Amino acid sequence: MTVGELFYGSEKSTNKEHNNLLIEKFLITVDVINTDFEIMKLFGELKGNLERQGELLPDADILIASTAMAKCDKLITGNVEHFKRFEHIKLENWIRLSLIQVVGWL
Repeated sequence: MTVGELFYGSEKSTNKEHNNLLIEKFLITVDVINTDFEIMKLFGELKGNLERQGELLPDADILIASTAMAKCDKLITGNVEHFKRFEHIKLENWIRLSLIQVVGWL
């Protein structure tokens, strides 16, 4: 799902070819997690819980959250607002960190 979202962002950009290359170079440096039974079961639980609470969240974000909860130590995201409702996910905001680093360099 995350890989798809990266390429979707590239598709909307003004420099698609360059961005696709950056994404491909990045992806060879990380493990891509495939969906499995554990992730999909958790997806169903999370979506059901959100629905009972009257909260709406895109399926893509629920799938990302369930993957992070099942397989990762933390979730790296620029969309902390969507994911902070999941209490068992440790979040790290790389966009905020990147901005802090850029300001520090100025």
